[in-house]
Amino acid sequence: MRGLACIAILCASPAFAADVPESAPDVHGQATYIRQYKPSFPAAYSGPHSLDPNSAWSCTLTGTLFFGARLGDATEMYFNPEFVQGLAFSQLLGTGGFTNGEIQRTTGQQLRGYRARLFARHTWNLGGEIEEKESDLNQVRTRYAAERFVLTAGNLSVLDVFDVLEYSHDPRTQFMNWSSLTYGAWDFPADARGYTWGIAAEYITPRFQARAGRFLVPVESNGLRLEHSIVRRYGDVAEFELPYKLASKPAVSGAMAMSPSSNCRTSLPASPP
Repeated sequence: MRGLACIAILCASPAFAADVPESAPDVHGQATYIRQYKPSFPAAYSGPHSLDPNSAWSCTLTGTLFFGARLGDATEMYFNPEFVQGLAFSQLLGTGGFTNGEIQRTTGQQLRGYRARLFARHTWNLGGEIEEKESDLNQVRTRYAAERFVLTAGNLSVLDVFDVLEYSHDPRTQFMNWSSLTYGAWDFPADARGYTWGIAAEYITPRFQARAGRFLVPVESNGLRLEHSIVRRYGDVAEFELPYKLASKPAVSGAMAMSPSSNCRTSLPASPP
């Protein structure tokens, strides 16, 4: 294959939450449309798992609503309905890295909806300087102490808590190719769309941050149905971060470990359901 050329149009709507009181419900929305084109190319042979040598178009449309609310002074609740449709190149076969990281969420050319997230977060503020958090996607306006303990539980993505890369984390607003995302380097617990159920604890201070959690894995690799016995089949994740400065710029060094159960069969989401 001489090459793969593609063009893409990315459109992400800004959050539309207004400047609301701290106790008011929080609502944001995001929609992304990506369209890619692959020209034809010569192929000496093609098999059932090869990239189709004929010219083709691929596209995805994904939209998410982000609902959040504060339940008291220290508890937050979040709910995300998601709507998707899309068409992949060659049924996602024949490329080393998907050219569109959003394709994992799609279920075909018919628009479908599902619950992406439903989780709660409780924070115990322990002391130190108070940090103001503005309203954002899955973040209600609130205040956190510099030293705090956080417990997050429910239906979410492991990436909501762990391994948050500011520059290569979300194909909706950053690099689109799967190989450039967190997914390409970490086989984290998730269903075919990238979500799971679990619980995570965080201890955060200005000196370091430590996290640990346990999450459900699919009954079958790349499947949507999760194994609900969290003591029989699961993925344990631990992370440690140490902030420092490099050339007067803030930076973070860290270490991560994952310990799956002995009969865990999770893997990267590799095909739409």
